[in-house]
Amino acid sequence: MSLVPIGQAAAAAPPSTYRGYQMNMCMWGARYYVKAGGNGKDTCFPDPHVWKDGAGTLHFESGYTATEKSVAEQKRQTVIDHVKKFGPDAVTINEACKNDLEGIVTALRAAGLSYTFISYEVGRGTGSKARQCSAGRGAAVNGIIAHGFQADSKQAGYFETHGYRSWVCGVITSGMRVCTAHLSLPGQDWGGRVHQPIECARLRDELASTGGPVVFSGDVNMKGHKHNCAPSTFWGLRDLDVKESDRTAQSGLQHIYYSPGYTRGQTCGEVHHVLHTDHKGFLIDLKSVPTRTRGMACTWRDVWK
Repeated sequence: MSLVPIGQAAAAAPPSTYRGYQMNMCMWGARYYVKAGGNGKDTCFPDPHVWKDGAGTLHFESGYTATEKSVAEQKRQTVIDHVKKFGPDAVTINEACKNDLEGIVTALRAAGLSYTFISYEVGRGTGSKARQCSAGRGAAVNGIIAHGFQADSKQAGYFETHGYRSWVCGVITSGMRVCTAHLSLPGQDWGGRVHQPIECARLRDELASTGGPVVFSGDVNMKGHKHNCAPSTFWGLRDLDVKESDRTAQSGLQHIYYSPGYTRGQTCGEVHHVLHTDHKGFLIDLKSVPTRTRGMACTWRDVWK
């Protein structure tokens, strides 16, 4: 499947403010993360019934354990708690499961919060089916939870034709286009074709071609001096903690890019601890401005520094 352009006419009056929250919840399942290098007891998806021995051999019980189902429920509740606490216009979630997103939205609605969601599968590869989460939790997806979306505004697809990594966008009811994606790790390749540079360049081009206000937030799996996928006219921040002692191996991998009609004003965003995942939450508040204005310098967090 080829990438579908995300450009679409925006609402006549762009929203004056936007609050977004980025999360990577590591929801897929213990077996996936152990296979990818975890030990079955790490912070991403701990399950003592799935482990890798010293020789690198995987061991797991047949069927899904009660532990795995319990961890999945704890992850769902964590998202619910953060949405209730921060009240974002949109939450972008990487490494999510479709059924988990449905459960989260159902719980939020039951609490009187009118959220809904869109999502798109990840990890189809050369097969005919998307990667599936454990314990009957549906397809592995990237998702966006928001108060509502404009009709027919969802657009999504894979960055490459063989379906390795994907993106999803939608225009929320305020008129802001919100996009998310989870890019490949540096060096991951397909027959010598390295994914991340291709994904990054395509994401950058598509964001630049969007007509109207747009915010991207997602896990781009890159950090360091000026390493980003933002169009040259956009502003951007990464989830790097102020204090070095607070930083983890994942700090700085999640980025937020936004079109030049918005400013971060006197804030550099907020990084929040999130239970039951190895990533932190990244909160941003934006305001519309008549002229291009960066706002605070945020030297340690600015993607252009």
